Amino acid sequence: MRSIYHLTFIVLILAAACKGNKGHNTTTRPGSDGLPPDPSSIAPKLDSSIVTTVANSVAFLFSGSNPIQTGVTPGAFEDRRMAVLKGRLLDSSQAPLTGVVVSLLSHPEFGSTLSRADGRFDLVVNAQGAITLDFSKAGFLSAQRQVLSEWNHFHSVDDVVMLPVDGQVTALVAGAPSLQVARASVVADTDGKRQATLLIPAGTTASMTLANGQTQSLTNLHSRATEYTQGDNGPKAMPGTLPPTSGYTYAVEWSVDEAQSVGATSVLFSQPAISYLENFLKFPAGTAVPIGYYDRQSGTWKADDNGRVVTLLGGWTCPTRHQWRWHSR
Repeated sequence: MRSIYHLTFIVLILAAACKGNKGHNTTTRPGSDGLPPDPSSIAPKLDSSIVTTVANSVAFLFSGSNPIQTGVTPGAFEDRRMAVLKGRLLDSSQAPLTGVVVSLLSHPEFGSTLSRADGRFDLVVNAQGAITLDFSKAGFLSAQRQVLSEWNHFHSVDDVVMLPVDGQVTALVAGAPSLQVARASVVADTDGKRQATLLIPAGTTASMTLANGQTQSLTNLHSRATEYTQGDNGPKAMPGTLPPTSGYTYAVEWSVDEAQSVGATSVLFSQPAISYLENFLKFPAGTAVPIGYYDRQSGTWKADDNGRVVTLLGGWTCPTRHQWRWHSR
């Protein structure tokens, strides 16, 4: 059972995280499938008669005619600071997830790589303490993981599970004259049964912010909600590394197809929407429900106003009215 003291009801948006990293070359790759090979199969033989640095031993990953790590800015790496991050991407069935774009948040100069046929990846970076890895693949919710990096080290990253966006979609109309309801697919596991729900008041309009900072009104919206915290894979599927003051509880991501398709960075409603969830963890009425969201652009969790568990006339128990905001990476 998840902790009553650290309930985190997370309302998020994925607007551009599945688009990949613009400007990175992810198409020219060794191998007929377009994926990188296992580095051990192409690594040059080292001269055992001389001292070999980490920089010399991993340079083949990002240099040459068909590098595993592409889009690297010349001179981006400092020999004495170089480190290699190694990990594995999986899908919800624990099968290797191939073709995931792996990069370092806010450091386009280091380029990117793709996860291989076995789901594994190797990424060279300049070590600088805490850094944030970014994982994206079209059709999947993106993920980020914070890693502590040291100079001249190889670092193993825990397995990351990436989830496809929920298959259930709700068509919404901006400014509709009556209340609109958006619901996710039903989720059921050992913790209970639930279905993320959003109520949009009559007359609510919506707009999205594009990557260039301009805003654009939305007339028709196709909304989805995907829960991270379902089954045994939940902890590995979270959008980002949880902060030390928060426990693993419940997280759902709301998204809009129209915003994703143009790489928008956020979507805002003109007035608060109401989010609720069945009280599947059986918290007492009156319990405060801490709410937050993961900001992919800064790679951090951010707190929002608390919700509350209430008892409705029909006997349901759910978090109360909450301002719904969408955020992208």
